[in-house]
Amino acid sequence: VNAIIIFGVSYYWSKWTFKLFKPYKWQEKVNLKRLQKGIEKVERRDKDKVRTYTFWYLLEYLDESQIEGSLICAGIENTTIPLLMRLQNNERDMVIVDPFENKNEIVEHENCNGEITKEKKQIDFVKFDDLSKREEFAMNTSIISGRICDEIVKVDKPMAFVEIDSVSFDDVYTSLVHVYAHLAKGGVIVVHDYNHIWTEVKAAVDKFQMSVPESFIPIADSYGSVV
Repeated sequence: VNAIIIFGVSYYWSKWTFKLFKPYKWQEKVNLKRLQKGIEKVERRDKDKVRTYTFWYLLEYLDESQIEGSLICAGIENTTIPLLMRLQNNERDMVIVDPFENKNEIVEHENCNGEITKEKKQIDFVKFDDLSKREEFAMNTSIISGRICDEIVKVDKPMAFVEIDSVSFDDVYTSLVHVYAHLAKGGVIVVHDYNHIWTEVKAAVDKFQMSVPESFIPIADSYGSVV
């Protein structure tokens, strides 16, 4: 009996909370069935809803404002953001650059109470073959394996939306300098992990920001992105 009660409470609690705090524009498109196919599934699976909705709004803004240019992923941790970018507009050219390698390294974790712990573990990043075989990336998408700061400078095309996800100073700074020079008017750059434990990310963004008139704005997602 207790197990049944616990299951029932858990089920209805998750169902109830799942329906709370969705952006109006998002929910309106869901109700009218006007979301691009597959995007709602991405949203359901991503725990960081603030990030998902923010990226979606930015991509919507680009389409509604008819800002032309490519979609760029300079580093990926998982498939959530690349999928969201690809599904939102599958007609834009898209470039994904990442080393696609696992590493044994010291990883810092920030718990919900703010306590930081360290452990040595293997980080299983997205594999090149797994990504390249996905149907969503079969058209208008170039997937490049290599060091981000070496490969991103070879991407020579107008850019509308750029997502930078690396904890290396060289990767972040080199990407910022290069993509800014190719950014379409009204285009968007998002950098992950700025307001977090990765000091090299903050140092790279701060250095770059001193050389341009624009300022980055923080996003309240779990890893402290800026846009």
